[in-house]
Amino acid sequence: MNRKLKNDNIKSAIEYHAKTKHSETTVRLSAHYLNWNNKPSAFKVYTKLSSTLLPRNFQSPKRGAMRSISDLGATEDATSISIGKLSEILYFSAGLTREVKTPLGTYYMRAAS
Repeated sequence: MNRKLKNDNIKSAIEYHAKTKHSETTVRLSAHYLNWNNKPSAFKVYTKLSSTLLPRNFQSPKRGAMRSISDLGATEDATSISIGKLSEILYFSAGLTREVKTPLGTYYMRAAS
């Protein structure tokens, strides 16, 4: 689709940016600092939703993600997916694959696909 945006008048945005942007002076004089002990949670917590345990008994992929995707054909059924296949996809594309503990805290390694 090649539609023109309805709000193509960016004058207000430019004016707002000019009035609120930092200058070299404001950056140097700022009393802000990083408080390394004040970190957000590493995980989202949904207290009002039920949880489903996903299986983790699958093998590591034997080939890369792009090769696997390019080999999928139109014969694949895109209307349904098993809980096992969903679990595998989520683990290797968005899951935590390792936990590293250091004196500064625990770091979680996420899948990189």
